[in-house]
Amino acid sequence: MIRFLKYLSLYLLFLGVGYALVPGQTEKVAVQIKERKYFEAREDLLRSFDRANSSPEELLQLAEIAEQLGFVEEMHQMHEAYVQQSPNDLWVLRKIELYHRLSGDFRGYVESLKAVARLSKEPEDRDKLLSTLRFEGLYQEELAELTYYGAKGLLKPEQLGRLGMLHFQGERMEEAAVALAQLHQSAPLTPKYWPARLAYFHSLLEIGDFLQAESVAVSLRETNEPWADYDFRSEFLRYRRDEYMRDVEIPEGVANILSCVLKPKEGSEDCP
Repeated sequence: MIRFLKYLSLYLLFLGVGYALVPGQTEKVAVQIKERKYFEAREDLLRSFDRANSSPEELLQLAEIAEQLGFVEEMHQMHEAYVQQSPNDLWVLRKIELYHRLSGDFRGYVESLKAVARLSKEPEDRDKLLSTLRFEGLYQEELAELTYYGAKGLLKPEQLGRLGMLHFQGERMEEAAVALAQLHQSAPLTPKYWPARLAYFHSLLEIGDFLQAESVAVSLRETNEPWADYDFRSEFLRYRRDEYMRDVEIPEGVANILSCVLKPKEGSEDCP
């Protein structure tokens, strides 16, 4: 009996090994693809193909075969089905992006750019997405993407400036001040960033952070750039805040007008 059980166990072992050595569908198709038997491989896969239940490997094999045979639409359909199961495959997402770009499907192209940029570690992918949204005038989508990447600390100074300016133009001054503060801290004091820095100054005035606005104004006046002569003092006076930038001289005519605004005198000939 013991000897019989030993023989039985060995038989079952070799039987299992034999089954393991029989190639499965994907292995068989992989050999056919390697031998460039594309039509045979395609027929074998499609014979039992069910998009809802097919494995990611089968979908990729069908996509590869379709690409080799020039069936572009079928290749794209297989890639789309594949990313439903494996949404983090960056290589396939780039294939989908290329398909939409070449086929002229702009909406699909934008969505594929978003998917690629979210997964990619390359800043060029993010730049391509943001520049496309801006160039095409999709400002709300651009704002959403800038906000997403800004929260992750992935924006370049010019992109921070763009985010701040979009908020500023939309009169969302608190959000503008947050984004433009990051720009002010990270970007060099060059004319390129002057519009964004001026918007930062005005957003601080709008939200009532006059002390920080004065700090920004002083830092800008200490440079040798053209903005050093900008009349920050008059901007404070427009908000009736006479205590800021007192060391800055204001032309006499401007001072008279501002005094009328701050402390208007009835019947005064100096005030219009």
